Amino acid sequence: MNRSGVYIDKQAVPLFLSEDNAMTSPVTRQHLSDRLTEATLRHAQPHDSARILAFQAAALRIHAKHDYNRDLIDRYIAESGTMPRDMLSEGRFFVLEYHGDIIATGGWRWRTNDASPANGLEMNEPGAIGPLEGTYAEIAALYVDPFFARVGLASWLLDTLEADIRRTGLTEVRIAATLTALPLCQKSGYRPFRLILISLTDGSEFQTIALAKSLTRATRTKPMEAQALAI
Repeated sequence: MNRSGVYIDKQAVPLFLSEDNAMTSPVTRQHLSDRLTEATLRHAQPHDSARILAFQAAALRIHAKHDYNRDLIDRYIAESGTMPRDMLSEGRFFVLEYHGDIIATGGWRWRTNDASPANGLEMNEPGAIGPLEGTYAEIAALYVDPFFARVGLASWLLDTLEADIRRTGLTEVRIAATLTALPLCQKSGYRPFRLILISLTDGSEFQTIALAKSLTRATRTKPMEAQALAI
């Protein structure tokens, strides 16, 4: 067992982000889920940026193709990007890798109620652990390789990020989900509170949904989460 507690078969076929390799067979999904071994969860570094963005763009094009047309997806990626530009520098961002290939990404950052950055641990009293009043955690850029769709990686990573947030004392979490990711977020307890229309230069709009969830401070951490957060 590695520190992340996530398993991916060393003998699995190579990963290629393409529509042909997106998982479609329930039998194949179950087979893959049963044999997951050897994946590594780590903090993303600035030099990972190009690989992360390329992975996210490829994953979004495949996952979102039934909810947005391809031209709209491409314009959104080019103009808005697949994650906040300051995510690696401001937030706690993670990549899940299998033999050097990125198979999932996700992270969070501390925000104030006006959505400006806040570093709660440094701005609190020395030695104090807990959030600034009126702040929340923003989860962003949660992407999974379509080859591993529907084997629980997205839910596991979301749970892991929530556990990381909970350690700081924050209890409010927000996320902006694509229409594609909306069911996963709602299944995980998030509630929609606003429609976000991202205006693009050609006059089109890319729709996302803002959701929120309240965390309990005393929730017991699952074993996989505890190991992942030790990195």
